[in-house]
Amino acid sequence: MHLNATLHPCLFLASVVSIGSIGLAQDGQVVMDGSFSDWADAPVLVEDPQDAPGAFVDLGTVRVIDDQEFINLQLGVGRQVNAQKLDGTIQVILNVDGSTRSGTTLHDLEGADLAIELTPQEGERAGMGCSVITFDRKGRPRRRSPYDIDMVLAPTTASDWFEIRFRRTNLTDSVKTIRPRAKMTGRVIAVDRNQRIVDQTDQFTHEVTTSGARRRANPELNRRDPLERSEDADTRVVSWNAERGAFIENPAPFARMLRALDPDVIAIQELPGDCTPQVLESWFKKYMGKDDWTATVCRGNLRTAVVSRKPFTSIQELADLSRPTTRGSIPVRCAGGLVQTGGTPILIASIHLKCCGSVGSREDEVRELETDLIRKAVGRLMKKHPDASIVIAGDFNLVGGEHVLQQMIHEIDTDGSDLQVADLYQVGGRTNATWADRGQPFVPGRLDYIVFGDDRLGLEGGLVVDVANMPSSLSKKHKLDSLRTKAPSDHFPIVLDLDTSRDDPS
Repeated sequence: MHLNATLHPCLFLASVVSIGSIGLAQDGQVVMDGSFSDWADAPVLVEDPQDAPGAFVDLGTVRVIDDQEFINLQLGVGRQVNAQKLDGTIQVILNVDGSTRSGTTLHDLEGADLAIELTPQEGERAGMGCSVITFDRKGRPRRRSPYDIDMVLAPTTASDWFEIRFRRTNLTDSVKTIRPRAKMTGRVIAVDRNQRIVDQTDQFTHEVTTSGARRRANPELNRRDPLERSEDADTRVVSWNAERGAFIENPAPFARMLRALDPDVIAIQELPGDCTPQVLESWFKKYMGKDDWTATVCRGNLRTAVVSRKPFTSIQELADLSRPTTRGSIPVRCAGGLVQTGGTPILIASIHLKCCGSVGSREDEVRELETDLIRKAVGRLMKKHPDASIVIAGDFNLVGGEHVLQQMIHEIDTDGSDLQVADLYQVGGRTNATWADRGQPFVPGRLDYIVFGDDRLGLEGGLVVDVANMPSSLSKKHKLDSLRTKAPSDHFPIVLDLDTSRDDPS
């Protein structure tokens, strides 16, 4: 199929609720969320025909949008693939300043300053992630982390379209900033694992129209603090993957963040194998004040939990879920119970699906199985608690197919409709990434989700809390400055504000 330039697909087919809260992107800024709605008016720079039927991708349309902070690129690849787990490598080669007097000649592109590799086949972690190669004024290459140029790629799930961004300042020794009216040139190459070119686009040109500048202050941030609870919300839910036991081993930064967020219910993932409800209840009493906190924890070596300061009843059926393996059954990482909110009760599950892999992989099949077990258990429990609604929160690890999310939410709300996926963004609204780790080959991405029943629950607000990317005035106000340079986890807490006081939020 020839990729039609008039199509601007939204891969995300699940029922999504966007939260019209403060901190969203301003006009002219592309949001890295994998929905592509902000590319509708961007001109096509090149459109490669369907000409690689046997290749791992079939390159198609390329668009570029520049703004004051970033260069943003949209790319069609003609296959449902995971960009960081390809059966080859996509190379995006750019002469970012339009000059041929610096950089190098790469695949016939003169003056190349930057090469972005999706799934590089060289290095310590070949066959996964992303890497960046910059070329200095003499054309000498330097392989770098994508974090060095603030690179973001979306979506994290498999797609036939992707969007990429990188900052426009301090890219190389010869490119201190990408200036307005610069005629950026580029081309995209697909090479297989034997370094054989299997597809490539023609060279394209984009003239930069915006001036590079420091991050613009969002006026909405002066009107309302995004970390404060939404005015009409009576229940705040936070979900946080605490990275391999750090919640217990290094409690201070987690406590600092939770005090700033002031949640009523917390879904936690990656707790140590010896963590018990009593351990968590003591933790919250020590670090979160005088409220009475009640906890439940699943089985296994890497545990999930729910902790609530509202009246809470643990449900053992969720903690007892297990899946078969060739070595016997192992626990599904799921814990939960019933929260009495004062309005609609909430049946909440904290989950942690299988990590790693790609679309169609063994890991993806395990995620499908775990999702099926969790969804069926929630369905059984809702028959016992027909007055309740549903929240499922945690690390979904969607690095394969997005169909796992579709499977989780399918027709399970109290009215027989799909659960809603809360569309949460970082302060500033430029990305919905919930994970980042400079020590990994993967760029920031969305791994964590909250889905909920909107038949009885009203959505009032929410966000992803990445302290490093929020205004310094905000982190200082909430005493989070120490987390700007050293986050306690590779996942960011995600926040959802709910109104449980009405049966029909519409």
